[in-house]
Amino acid sequence: IGGFFQMKKIVGILLAGALLTSAFAADFSAQVKMKGSLANFDGTNFKALSMGVDNGADYNQLFATSVTADKAGAEIKFWLKENAVVTDASKFKIWIQPMDMLKITFGQNAFNLNQESIDYYRSDSGIDSFGYSVNVAMNGFALDFMMAPGYNNFWFNGKEVASTALKAEYAADFGKINAILVANANFKDIKFGAGYANNFGGIDMWANVLGYVNNGFNKLRVELFGKGSVDAFSWAAFVPVEINIPGKVTVAAGLVAKVSYQLNACGVDLYINKGDVTKWGTGTSIQVRPGVRFNVGAASMEIQADMNIGDTFTLDVPLMCNLSW
Repeated sequence: IGGFFQMKKIVGILLAGALLTSAFAADFSAQVKMKGSLANFDGTNFKALSMGVDNGADYNQLFATSVTADKAGAEIKFWLKENAVVTDASKFKIWIQPMDMLKITFGQNAFNLNQESIDYYRSDSGIDSFGYSVNVAMNGFALDFMMAPGYNNFWFNGKEVASTALKAEYAADFGKINAILVANANFKDIKFGAGYANNFGGIDMWANVLGYVNNGFNKLRVELFGKGSVDAFSWAAFVPVEINIPGKVTVAAGLVAKVSYQLNACGVDLYINKGDVTKWGTGTSIQVRPGVRFNVGAASMEIQADMNIGDTFTLDVPLMCNLSW
């Protein structure tokens, strides 16, 4: 009898959840992504069969889930980070849309001019922080305004972590143009820029031009990106160039590229990273990462040979498993 009533309770909970979801017309999605290393050689030591996930990049979160309704939604992401505080290990936000043209977001806010679709985080053209943002969009024009004191900080306390950001964008037949301004609380550290994106003969291309001011104009950054496909073959390339102004003028450039070939349910990839000037520096090493993608039921799997070729040779053989629903 106890089991019968327990079953009725479970069914009641499920029924109430279904009715609640129907009432609010909400869509639920979730993703779990785990990464292990089948083998690893760091130049000195050899290790095998370890588990973990990459830190930092949005697409490598351990767990992500979102709920989206007609006029509101929420999202939360978790990373597996050792000795991390809550802001390092998670991102969360809630948004409401009182009118079709107006959207208000509380929590983690992020927007860029244009973002590359190889690693999905290498552009330095935006802001990613905890705060409050307002988005107004109509007739191809969009305006984003953000106040970002940061997690567990207060706006009017004089901390330089507080930031203000403004982005304007217009999309039409001639392409997409946008501009951005990001400044900290005392407006001593400012980043500004403009971008343009369009499709030329089946090739998606965009360019960002960014300037940095900190006690004077001290850096210019240009970002170029392109991607295209021919039948089962596809390619993408991202080129950042930085010109440092103070003192002796120096120029640094990088290249991140990926080519892929799709064979029915199996895909073959080759990833190359030569000195992304923001994330990896400008050393002599080059990262080469051939890999293969395939599906096992509802899960997608990826195996790579991640090699760093330079003064010191390193090798990692990661295995990525991703389940989405």
